Order: sequence, then structure tokens, then C-alpha cells
Amino acid sequence: MRAEVAIVGTGSDAAVSLDGVPVPAGILSGVDLRAAPGRPPRLELRFVVTRRANLELGDAEVVVDAATAAVLTSLGWTPPAAPGG
Repeated sequence: MRAEVAIVGTGSDAAVSLDGVPVPAGILSGVDLRAAPGRPPRLELRFVVTRRANLELGDAEVVVDAATAAVLTSLGWTPPAAPGG
């Protein structure tokens, strides 16, 4: 995937945006930027995963906050239709 990337600041104070959508610092666990002559820059974002588990819940409501949804949408995610919609 290609995106317009802006990184303003340094270290843990850096602000990252993709296609003009700010990536909330609280959901990032790491940012890795690599550049080489004659090649486009490569940006790797790692998101916070607080807990892993194998659960089979059947029908469940999943809620994604607006900031996370905006970032995921800018990466190509299509949110599911609203219930009843």
C-alpha cells in the first residue's frame, strides 16, 4: 500500500499521519522508517496489542474508536455495515 506520510517531531514525541489522517500515538508500539537511494521510503507501523487470546464468542458487538477507525480506513479497511443497515 502507498500513502502520503508525514512524521513531525522526533522520538516518542513524533506525530505520524497517513494521507492526512493522524495516527494516535497511543495505538502505536513502534515506527520504523527506512530509506535507500533510488527507492521509495518504507514505513512500518506496529500497533499496540495489549492481550492475545483465542476466544469464540459467536455473535458479538465489536467497537472501534473513531481515531483507530480513521487510521484503519486510510489503510484500506472497510468498516462493516451498521446493525440493521
